[in-house]
Amino acid sequence: MADVKISALPSASTPLDGTEILPIVQGGITEQVSVENLTAGRTVAAATVNVDANSATSAVRITQTGAGNALLVEDSASTDSTPFVIDSAGKVIAGATAAVSSIGVVPGFQAIGVTGNGASATGLFAGFLNDATTAGSINLGKSRNTVATVGSIVSSGDRLGSIQFVGDDGAALIRGAAITAEVDGTPGTNDMPGRLVFSTTADGASAPTERMRIDSAGRVGIGSTSLTGFNIRSSLNPTGATSTTNLRVDGTIQSDVTSTSIVFASFPATAAASFTLSNLRHFQASQNTIGAGSAVTTQTGFLAESTLIGATNNYGFYGNIAAGTGRWNFYAAGTADNYFGGATTISTSSTDAALRVTQTGAGNALLVEDTTNPDSSPFIVDASGNVVVGYTSTVSVGGGTRPLTVNGAGQILVRATNDTSGPTLNLGKTRSTSLASNTIVQNGDQLGGIFFAGDDGANINSSGASIVAAVDGTPGAGDMPGRLVFSTTADGASASTERMRISNAGFTTLTGSFGRGAPVTKTADFTLATTENWLICNGAGTITVTLPAASSWTGREVMLKTIAAQTVVSASSNVVPLVGGAAGTAILAATAGKFATLVSDGTNWIIMQGN
Repeated sequence: MADVKISALPSASTPLDGTEILPIVQGGITEQVSVENLTAGRTVAAATVNVDANSATSAVRITQTGAGNALLVEDSASTDSTPFVIDSAGKVIAGATAAVSSIGVVPGFQAIGVTGNGASATGLFAGFLNDATTAGSINLGKSRNTVATVGSIVSSGDRLGSIQFVGDDGAALIRGAAITAEVDGTPGTNDMPGRLVFSTTADGASAPTERMRIDSAGRVGIGSTSLTGFNIRSSLNPTGATSTTNLRVDGTIQSDVTSTSIVFASFPATAAASFTLSNLRHFQASQNTIGAGSAVTTQTGFLAESTLIGATNNYGFYGNIAAGTGRWNFYAAGTADNYFGGATTISTSSTDAALRVTQTGAGNALLVEDTTNPDSSPFIVDASGNVVVGYTSTVSVGGGTRPLTVNGAGQILVRATNDTSGPTLNLGKTRSTSLASNTIVQNGDQLGGIFFAGDDGANINSSGASIVAAVDGTPGAGDMPGRLVFSTTADGASASTERMRISNAGFTTLTGSFGRGAPVTKTADFTLATTENWLICNGAGTITVTLPAASSWTGREVMLKTIAAQTVVSASSNVVPLVGGAAGTAILAATAGKFATLVSDGTNWIIMQGN
């Protein structure tokens, strides 16, 4: 071949493939060498290597056909144990000489590996240094295309990327936790529904188990993958201690919170659309299956502990709903019993009933008892509205039951007021069938009665006596003539008979005998006692009687007679003679058999009859 200047040679039109031959001088001898062997195993000793290119192909191409690394960058230590490596498979390794194997994380899937040791920190930094809102990011992606291009759509459930956390178990690196992003639905153009799955490895296990997920709708599942109808769902199995809590909030409220601190708040709204929501429940407690062989001693839907007493006002449950149709601050619709261990206060400014009890069954509407349960002498309002005090049911007395039954030693009515009025017992009657209207009563109608009955060995229906008030004439507006009838039951009878009647005019009629006490014999001066009405004087001399003040005994009658021939006189000049005149002291003359009836007129004692 003729000699040719290098500068006269044409430029190569294609990249070198390593088979080209170049002349070299080696040991003073000119030899040929292929480009492929020209730099094999050589180290570039230059301080820097600059590669400048303006080509549509790669500026630097490294082809490794052997088992060694394609590129190794190390510091001054040679051989460096923590170099930067691109191995023969194209994997990038920083901080180690080869990819680190970990169980569950296949090395073949690790395109970049970063390893540190005790002398160097390990971490990844993705920074974006500019005066803008954007920042560095780490993007993990997935395509079903088998080449490094897009165009093959992923499917629901496909992993979009994951972060795996591994630890050395003494033999290998195994996973302790993972955060995985997955397709959560059917994807499409500009539509990629995703979910995040958080997993941890249980003690004694070697692979992570899903613990929590956030689905494409933002719903959170803790220990649960079925989130339809739930915004947050926890299905974790409580374990690890004798007492467990599924959710606990125990933060310390700081001093800048001075108005209200709400630990749990429910504040839902409804969409602006025409629809009806059957039930909106802010809190619900329901029982799941009680497993075979297990038992629950006490189950509580809501518990306010005894320690809830540190505030000025402490409420186990507080309802602040204003009165209105369909509104209840507390509503227990179940048929089970309700129990209140402490005192119960009911206060309302509503026009409706402060306490309403509706009994649709056969049991009592209200039962109040002492510490004995069941109490044999409670206070009861039965299903018919009858009130029973001191017994468990109504009792037939005097031939029938009444709305009020009292079993006890007696009843007390007291009025504590700074006036002249005392307690009253008011009995009334109307011919109207409703207290909302008025219908006038008629002559002879009973206005009220007090009936007295005793147990005759068979029942308590036999009446022993009664006091009855009845209309005694024709009533009208502001006009109600009345009479009182007093009745007793004779020996051998079971019904009462009228014994005395006081008419509307005050006229008293007696049916039967009338007694005013037995006569009392006096043999010396005496003071008339309040129970003495008939007096026999049998003194050896004049007998002086001290009569009570006539003003205190208006209408009282006193009968005196003497069986001795001795006078009977008053200790004061307060006796008016049978024939009238001024009051004096003379009552009976000194003749045996003399008598006189004295009646008080409120000022003196008047002799109404005598001899």
